Amino acid sequence: MPMLLPVLSSLASIVESMRVAGGVPAPLALKMRAVKDGIQSGATEAVPFALSPVQLKPGSDTELVAAAEERLHELAALWEYCMTLCSRLGEKHLARKWSPKFLRWEVGQARHYNHGMLLFSTVTVALAISTMGMLWIEMGWADGAGAVALGDLVLFLRGAR
Repeated sequence: MPMLLPVLSSLASIVESMRVAGGVPAPLALKMRAVKDGIQSGATEAVPFALSPVQLKPGSDTELVAAAEERLHELAALWEYCMTLCSRLGEKHLARKWSPKFLRWEVGQARHYNHGMLLFSTVTVALAISTMGMLWIEMGWADGAGAVALGDLVLFLRGAR
């Protein structure tokens, strides 16, 4: 249920961008109307609409249309997910095993890691921990392990941000 608002907000911003750029393509508008009608009718199954991508003329904003279609599919999956959960809330004896169909919102497949910054952060933390340990040994402080452990915790939390 908490995922409905981000998906709707994303879809609304994409549709607004298309309206500013010249309008929503008619096939996409039909798909959006089918999803809207399915949700308003209270359908418990997936909202029926064609899964084929919208064919556009060259020069159209294909990325916006593809993003809008993806959000429509997510919205339909979320709606089915929510309606299934709502219908199962009242059941005393579950007739069948339930498995979620909408597991998470895919943000993107490609991830970028700055390997130089990863190496710098790792070396910095390792040197700081080694320095704290050597200071503890050199000072002969009997309870210095607590200070080193606290320093390790601070470095761990700093690296998690």
